[in-house]
Amino acid sequence: MRSFSKRFPYTFITIGASFGSIIEWYDFFIFISLTPIIASTFFSKNNANPYLAILSTLVVFSVGFLARPLGAFFLGSIGDRHGRKNAFFATLLIMGVSTVLTGCLPSYSTIGIVAPILLLVLRVLQGFALGGEFSSASVFIAEHVPESKKATYLASLQMSSSCGLLLSVGTTALLKFTLSDQQFGSWGWRMPFLLSSILMLVAFLIRRKLQETPMFLDVKEKGIDAKNPVKTTFFKKKNLKNLILLILGLGVSLALISWTGSIYVLIFLQNTMHIGLLQSDSLLLFAEIFAIPFTFLFAYLYDKFPSKWWLLMPVLLFCILLQPVFSNIVKVIEKDRAQFTLSHQNDMSKDWGSSNNTAKEHSDSKVVSPPIAYQLSRIAYLQVLGLYFVLCFLLVWINSFANVFIMVFFETNIRNTATSIAYTIGPSIFGGTLPAIMLALGHYAELKNKAAVQVGLPILYKHPELYGLWYPVIASFISFIIGAIYMQRTKKLA
Repeated sequence: MRSFSKRFPYTFITIGASFGSIIEWYDFFIFISLTPIIASTFFSKNNANPYLAILSTLVVFSVGFLARPLGAFFLGSIGDRHGRKNAFFATLLIMGVSTVLTGCLPSYSTIGIVAPILLLVLRVLQGFALGGEFSSASVFIAEHVPESKKATYLASLQMSSSCGLLLSVGTTALLKFTLSDQQFGSWGWRMPFLLSSILMLVAFLIRRKLQETPMFLDVKEKGIDAKNPVKTTFFKKKNLKNLILLILGLGVSLALISWTGSIYVLIFLQNTMHIGLLQSDSLLLFAEIFAIPFTFLFAYLYDKFPSKWWLLMPVLLFCILLQPVFSNIVKVIEKDRAQFTLSHQNDMSKDWGSSNNTAKEHSDSKVVSPPIAYQLSRIAYLQVLGLYFVLCFLLVWINSFANVFIMVFFETNIRNTATSIAYTIGPSIFGGTLPAIMLALGHYAELKNKAAVQVGLPILYKHPELYGLWYPVIASFISFIIGAIYMQRTKKLA
């Protein structure tokens, strides 16, 4: 019997190339979903300033993103000069080791300021490795599979985000169910990071069996490979022009849609609306699962009818729908909280007898508020899930074939480097910094409201927590205009 890799070569190639991205998304969702615990462990002594601790954690998360362009330059260049497969192993080693070490770090209370510094160093290493991981995987698959099905096969790579999310949510849920809150907060949160070593081992074993791409081998055989891919990318006018247009016309909006629709929503639900960890994680999980079939649908349509407008349409819809979606999420949760308070207040009044005075005295002295980690009712949960799905739908739409669109602009001898740079600059500058910027803008709006109240003026922002949404809306709309006017579409890989 022939091996799986020989019977299903393209499937095996796609699976092998996708494992690194699964680890990437797994780590991202674990880090973000555990933001409150990581903040109190590494940035807050005796929980002195929870807001500052959470913001510091998000800044560390952002700095890790800022290291991705360096990885794109270095690891992308390795892929163009020494082979896509060699770049794979470099990213896997750095990424896997840094993720596991994150789970081993001592806390702030143990080693003081050294703890957040070490966490920052590990996030930088992870960002460096990830700068070459996803783009290298995209190029590796695209240079193997048939031209007419590139988007369809690469849609499977996009599934790595859902797989990483499923693993992270499943791991966290299992640990939360098995351990007490004290055990999970003390040492249980470290287990998801340590368990990533299993993923790393599986990825290594599969990638050992992969063969180098035919396009790269052809370039090496003909002796037309670039001796300095970074220099060729930036100092050849055509390549530099394509790179700038792809970053401004697509990379910016791609990053903002992806991280607003996944990472920021999770932060918003947990840290702003105070929804419980398991419920907020499950909202993201179910919304992405429902959106998965559309990934393959849009990829199939793009293979049949390639056009830049397939990429620009979700950007425009994102600009139009983002504010209404978040506004309605806030309304649903606030209404559910109010009903919770009212129903429990009524129950308490009944428990204290039929005396109106007794009930009134008790209700005045013991006002029932929703718990800090609030659990939505079933109806409210489904309503939030439906609103969340809108963002996930736009996210999978633009991500279904963005990598194919980007790489066709560059020749084989610089494709790994140029694609890595084009794909990482947007997420590094706009995506990685997005949670911290949006949280800071929301805090700014709250401070302005407090200042207005102190001097007897009406508040300036009805929902200050939504003020930060203008950042992705405005930046994405500018990106849409640039893409609509200047971006072109080429036919196939050169």
